[in-house]
Amino acid sequence: MRVLQYCQHVLGIGHFVRSLEIARALHPHMVVFVEGGNPVQGVSYPDNVEIIRLPPLEMDTEFRGFTVRDDELPAIQEHRKKALLDICRSFRPDVFLIELFPFGRKKFRFELIPAIEFFRATSPDTLIVCSMRDILVEKENQQKYEARVLEVLNKYFDLLLVHSDPRLIKLDDTFSRVKDIAVPLEYTGFVVRKPGGVKGRRKTRRAVGRNLVRIVASNGGGRVGGEVLEMVVRAMDRLGKGYHLDLFPGPFMEREEKKELLELAKNRPAVSIRKFSKNFVDELRNADISISMAGYNTMMDLVASGTPGLVLPFGQNREQMLRAQKFAERGVVRILKSLDPDTIATEIQNMVNNPPVRDKGADFKMNGAEKTKQILEKYVQAVKRHEASRE
Repeated sequence: MRVLQYCQHVLGIGHFVRSLEIARALHPHMVVFVEGGNPVQGVSYPDNVEIIRLPPLEMDTEFRGFTVRDDELPAIQEHRKKALLDICRSFRPDVFLIELFPFGRKKFRFELIPAIEFFRATSPDTLIVCSMRDILVEKENQQKYEARVLEVLNKYFDLLLVHSDPRLIKLDDTFSRVKDIAVPLEYTGFVVRKPGGVKGRRKTRRAVGRNLVRIVASNGGGRVGGEVLEMVVRAMDRLGKGYHLDLFPGPFMEREEKKELLELAKNRPAVSIRKFSKNFVDELRNADISISMAGYNTMMDLVASGTPGLVLPFGQNREQMLRAQKFAERGVVRILKSLDPDTIATEIQNMVNNPPVRDKGADFKMNGAEKTKQILEKYVQAVKRHEASRE
C-alpha cells in the first residue's frame, strides 16, 4: 500500500504530531509525507516515511490570515500547488490521506482541490480519505460551514476517519449534520504517542531518587500558551521547598517570549527550562503533575502516561474546553479556572494531597494509529478485489 499523506499545521504542532504517529504506524507501507508548515526540529522520522516540505505557510493566532505579506502570497501558493501536483503525478498512491480538510484548512483549497481532481481524473481508484481529530471548532455561521463541508466531502472523498473514541466524543457533538455524510465514517480511537525509554508502570518521584514533587509544564507547539508557563513559574514562589518545576517551551515560541521566560526562571533554583522533547510521554511518566493547555496530543500524552494533569484550555474556541471537560469527568485532569499564581499553587497542593481518581470505565480506545492502518488496508484491499473482478 502506498500512501500520500498531507499535513498542514498552521499554529501549533498538534496536527503534525498526530499525523506523523499515523505515518509511523503505517509501516511497512510506503508513505510520502507532505508537510506544509514550518519544519519541526528534533523529530525522528521512521524508515518508511519520505518527507517532502512545501514552502511553509502559517496563520496568525486569530486564524484570520497568513503570516506572509499579501504581495508574497500568490507566488507561494502557485509554487505549492505545482509542487503538490508534481508529487501526485510521480508517486501514484493507493491512498491520499488528507489531515482535517474539508472540515478545516479552507484557505488551502487552492492546492488541495487541484490535487484531488487530478486523482479523480487520472486515478479514480486512489482512495481520497479525510483524517480528523475528535472535536471541531465552532464557526460564525455553522449552518453555512456544514453545508460547505458536506459539498466537498460527499463530492470528492471516499472515507472519513475520526480519531476519537465515540463512547467519549462523537463527531455529532460538534457537527450537527453527520447523518448527511454520504461516505463511510470510521472511528479509529485516539491516536496516542507511545513511551520511548520508560517501560512498564509510571515511575514516581521516589522511584527516580527524588524527594520532590516534580511538576512538568508545557505549552505544546509554543505559538500560544506562554502565559501559562510564566504563571506556573510565579506559582512556585508560593509553594516553597519540596517542589521542582521543569518547563518545556514549545519549538515555535517567540524568541522574545522565551527570553523573558529564561530571565524569569534564572534566579529560581527550583525551576529548570528543558528543550522540546520528542519523548514527552516519558517526561510525563517521570512527573507527579502536568500543567498545560488541553490540546489533543497533550491530553493523549496524559492518558498514556497516567500522570494527573491541571489544564487551562485555549480560550479562543470551544475545542479544548470541551475536550478538557470530557476527560475531567473521567478523572484524567482537573481544569484550572484562573492563571492567578495563588490559585495555581493551591491547585498543585490539592493535586498532591488529593489526586483525581480515574473512572474505572475510562478504558478509552487508544490504538488509533494502528486502527487507521487496519482500516486503510481493508479499504484498499476492497478496491483491488473490485478491480480484479472487472478484469
